[in-house]
Amino acid sequence: MTGTSADFSLHELPCPRCGAPRMDVVNDRRLDCPRCGADYVIADTVCPACSHINAPGAVACTHCGGPISRACPTCGVRNWAIAETCEHCGETLDAVAEMSTRWSHRTQDRLTEIMNSAVDIKRRESEAASARSAALWEIERHRQDNIQHDLAQRRMQERRLIILALGVIIVMLLLVLMMVAPQIAR
Repeated sequence: MTGTSADFSLHELPCPRCGAPRMDVVNDRRLDCPRCGADYVIADTVCPACSHINAPGAVACTHCGGPISRACPTCGVRNWAIAETCEHCGETLDAVAEMSTRWSHRTQDRLTEIMNSAVDIKRRESEAASARSAALWEIERHRQDNIQHDLAQRRMQERRLIILALGVIIVMLLLVLMMVAPQIAR
C-alpha cells in the first residue's frame, strides 16, 4: 500500500485487506493490521505521538506539533523520533542524551535561535506575499488590457456601422433625387 500525504490519522485508516478499523504503527512508514496481520508500507511519515499521517520527510507533526524525526548524533541521518537505533549506521539513539543536549543550551541561545527562525519565516512570508501581489497585479493588468482591446474593437465596429448607415442613407437620397429630378424638370 502506498499513500499520499493526507489530513487524517491511523485511527481513521481501515485495513484494506480485512477492513479492521485501525492500523498499528510499526515504524515511521510501516503499518500492521492487528486483526489479519497484513503489513503495509506507506510513502508518508507517521507521528509516533498521535498517529497523524504527515508528508514524507516531516520533522514535526502538522497535527500535534510533536517531533517526528531526530538526527543520529554519530552520522547525522534523520531517524524516526522513537527509533532505538539509527537506520544508517546502527548507532543506539539515546532519547535521554538528546533531551539533555537540548536542555544544555542556554535559554538565551534557544530564544535567539527561535527569534532568528521567526525573522526568517517573516522574510519568506513577505517575499511570498510580494510574489502573490505581483502575480495578482499582472492578472489585473492583463484584464485591463483585454478590456481596452474589447473597447477598441467595439468602437471600430460602431464606426463601421455608422459608415454603412451613412452609405445606405446616401444611396437612398440619390435614389429619391433620381426619382424626383425628372418630375422637377417637367
